[in-house]
Amino acid sequence: MVEKIQKIEPTTTVSPSSTASRMGVVTVGTPNISGITQPIADSLNAFGEAQAKLYDANWMNDYEFNTGMFMNNKVNEILTSGKNPNLEEFTAEMNSYHNAVLSNAPERLKIAADGWFQQKFITSFDVLREQSNTVTYNENREKFDVWLNNVVIDAENHYFNIGRTSKNREEALRLIHEYSGTVLTQALGSLKGKYEALEPFSGGDMNGSDLRTKELQILQSVEIARINAIASLFYQDVDIQNPIEMNEANLAFANWQSDYLLDKNNNRGINYNVFESETGVKVGEETLLSVIEANNRYVAKIQNNNLVKKIDEVGVDKTQNYQDIKKIEGNLKSLTTISSDFVKMSGTPGSNYYEPMTFDEVATSLEQQGLEVTPEKVNKIFNLNNAKYNVTKLYGEVIFDTAGDGINFQEPKNSLSNRISELDADQITLMGGEKVIMDGYYSTIFKGYGYENTIDFFDSLNEDDLTTISKIMQYEKYIPTGYANWLNQIGPTQIVQMEEKNIEAILDKTLSTFDVLTNGGYLDIEGMSTEMDEFFTAMSQLRSEGMPTGSIAAIMKKKVNRSQNELDEIETKNNEWLSENVLIGDGENSVKARFVRSMVNQWKAGYDKDGDEAINLYASGHFILAVKTQDEYTAQKAAEEFYDRNPALINDLILNKALPYFNYLSEYGDDDEQKNIRFERAINYTLNSMEKGHYGVSPFQDNIPGDTYVYMPIVKEHKNISTSGNQQEDIELALAAYTYNNLSKILSDETHGLYESMKDQFTLPDGRLEIPSMEKIRNLIQNGNIYVLYREDGGTGANANYDVVVANSGTGYLEPENYDTLNTLSYDGRAFNPTEYTNGGEISLSKLESRIDADMAKEDLGSTGSISTTYLDSLEERFIAPLVRNILETYGGLDVETQYAKILNHLYENDDYNNHNIFHQEYKNKQFNTPKQRNELFGIVNGQMDDILNKETTVYNKEVVSSIFNYVEETYKNYEPITKAFISRILIDFPNIDKEELYGAILGENNATYVKNLYNNPDLNPYINLYFMSDIFNQAFESFEKDGE
Repeated sequence: MVEKIQKIEPTTTVSPSSTASRMGVVTVGTPNISGITQPIADSLNAFGEAQAKLYDANWMNDYEFNTGMFMNNKVNEILTSGKNPNLEEFTAEMNSYHNAVLSNAPERLKIAADGWFQQKFITSFDVLREQSNTVTYNENREKFDVWLNNVVIDAENHYFNIGRTSKNREEALRLIHEYSGTVLTQALGSLKGKYEALEPFSGGDMNGSDLRTKELQILQSVEIARINAIASLFYQDVDIQNPIEMNEANLAFANWQSDYLLDKNNNRGINYNVFESETGVKVGEETLLSVIEANNRYVAKIQNNNLVKKIDEVGVDKTQNYQDIKKIEGNLKSLTTISSDFVKMSGTPGSNYYEPMTFDEVATSLEQQGLEVTPEKVNKIFNLNNAKYNVTKLYGEVIFDTAGDGINFQEPKNSLSNRISELDADQITLMGGEKVIMDGYYSTIFKGYGYENTIDFFDSLNEDDLTTISKIMQYEKYIPTGYANWLNQIGPTQIVQMEEKNIEAILDKTLSTFDVLTNGGYLDIEGMSTEMDEFFTAMSQLRSEGMPTGSIAAIMKKKVNRSQNELDEIETKNNEWLSENVLIGDGENSVKARFVRSMVNQWKAGYDKDGDEAINLYASGHFILAVKTQDEYTAQKAAEEFYDRNPALINDLILNKALPYFNYLSEYGDDDEQKNIRFERAINYTLNSMEKGHYGVSPFQDNIPGDTYVYMPIVKEHKNISTSGNQQEDIELALAAYTYNNLSKILSDETHGLYESMKDQFTLPDGRLEIPSMEKIRNLIQNGNIYVLYREDGGTGANANYDVVVANSGTGYLEPENYDTLNTLSYDGRAFNPTEYTNGGEISLSKLESRIDADMAKEDLGSTGSISTTYLDSLEERFIAPLVRNILETYGGLDVETQYAKILNHLYENDDYNNHNIFHQEYKNKQFNTPKQRNELFGIVNGQMDDILNKETTVYNKEVVSSIFNYVEETYKNYEPITKAFISRILIDFPNIDKEELYGAILGENNATYVKNLYNNPDLNPYINLYFMSDIFNQAFESFEKDGE
């Protein structure tokens, strides 16, 4: 048995003694002559003692350094080998070294040297001891897990062998039952001994609680194996295509399983009460249900296997057919190759122009390959093929411009990372997402390099190839995981543990590559973590100052190990320097001047000395989008104008947000010039990294058409709104609807508090007051006459609120008298929040149009719900109804955008809708994971419901409630925690309810009505509306339909 290695204690101690006795210093004799000579003797004694001290100090310094290095190198060598340290061998080698050194040491220093050695040895020994225990644990834990798995495999094999060799089912059931008790008893007995032997090495990972979990795991696994073997008995020799035989087998096993659940007829393999008394582990309903669920999956597999076997018997290889289809789907999903079997040549002969096959052509191609496919499967392959075609076509457009001259680095808008948004959102999803598409693109263009998305690939590249690949990735502003992991080989954590010579070797390659990738830290690259970016940018700054790699390694190691006192001293010095050298106002050292210099430097990162866009370098996509110019003077003026428009924002960035990085870059002994350089670099880094915070581009937040870089951009904060695949359009429509509804309300009521200011904005040249249409409002939004400003108290993310500003100067309306003031709209003080206004994006124009289309299809085809039962009907629903709606819109019969605004207005002014939003906002941060969290939320729901019903709070059976919690968490995993608690209450109040019916109802359009009918209590209806909004939504749509009539 392995034995855990314990910590050792020092065996030699060093006690203080007099200088003379420790060092063996000889006292100079003092002759008995005149007292005049005594001072000379004293001086000689003092001088001799001082020389001895200096010699001894130097000897001990050399000894401690050399011995420490010898021992450290040996420990590092052992640790990096990954092997289990041989502690006896290490001890012998250290003692041998030490004894050899001591044999030549001055006698007076041997005790001190030995004491230092013992302390250093104990520290090193403890490190290796912990490593030895860890390696021992990992090796033996793997063996333990293999043994645990083999217990189940052996039991499973034996169970099935009993079934194969028994005369009949009854005999097999008896023998399986007898064996189950034996195997479980043996396994549990062996488990305890093996577990307790390994536990001391686990560092606390293995404990009594974990042992009980393992015991329950063995019971559960062995029991699953047992009833799976029993299930197979009921389906032996059954003709899967004979419905009578299948029904008989299904019924027989269902009866057996029912008795198992009810613990009848001795169907359980072990008495759970006995198991609990022996192990202290309770077998609850959760375990029982998990066994049944696993068994049900196995039975389904038996039925499928029997079907395949039967099909094989009649000579039709459905399995091969399935595999061939899956292979086709896999090839279409893979972007490591760009070929497809479902394209055809189009255009003039010899043009070599291809396009994807139509649905019918895909079906014909599959049929010609001898494959049997359903229309649904054809449709899936058809959609995959279109998605891959469009992605690979985009690859080609990015790689080759119209002249065929190769990758056009002159236009950043042509990069793939910028053009992915041109693809349909569903097609992006089908191909695995944007990162998968980017990785596939790199696989395509770097194929000649033997590209793999791994550390080894990037490590194997020579400097020229690595530079080429890095420049292309810089152009795309995206690095794959393999590249990021390759850079991450050295970071704040790793640098502490590595020797400086090893750090140098890695930095020689990675730091140069980082400078190419980010143009010396000026550019922000997707896929690079903030920590990595900050760490490498600091090293890049040191490198730009001419510092050699070895010195950079030493300084970065020192930075990581700074004490809090050192950090505080550096920050104090920097604050003093800032107060004297960074000023508000004008001048070379002003905040404005420093900001402008930084912006020009970033501009230079994307343009060459002549002001043309550099071939392989691109400016950051932050402020630069608003400062895209062709000469340095214009760039400087644009940056100055940006500062003048946003002085508070820029002052905060430079005086506050740049400070932490300035401190990180700084050294204690920096002079003014070094501080100036480091602070300028900190500004660059801060501006370049702002997009990782609450900064970004927005087209809706100033009076200038197009994108502007702002704080709290509404598009970025409300990124959850993307219901139609076009987030920006969804937000624009929501803003237009919000503005339309407010203006309609304000301009129709002369007593309204905002009437005069809004009247001034919407008066025509002939003096008439106009309530603008939705179309007109959208035009005003796009022109910057209607925009939003972030409310400082408005929260972040989906909680970010904005004031809507109207400034209609130069729009065709009369020039407003108060055009230079901010005229804001609100619903009685409620700001604009697109997430709140559209219920998280669920209420979108595209969904309204889909509902209209469905209604039109039913009316057009005379159907009441069977419209999608055939393939032809689904085509009519998909294509005829949208055509009808398009005709109605074209000829003025249907103003969908206006109706959309009215629906939102109906909901926004609905108390139930607002109460629903407030309620869920209150509980949005709650969780439904642990028993404590579940009980807390369930208690809230119970208290609220019982208050409404005027009854005392009910106390429920804990085991029943826990079982229901587990079921709800598994079944309704995507629902909010508070809603899960309410569904749990429904299941407890109605224990005999059909769970599948409830699940379907809650997922359906009439969920609120269904739950209200369950309780049949009008007092509860408002409370039910807090969870399910279908009734309110249906009322809104009914209002729309009435308006339409």
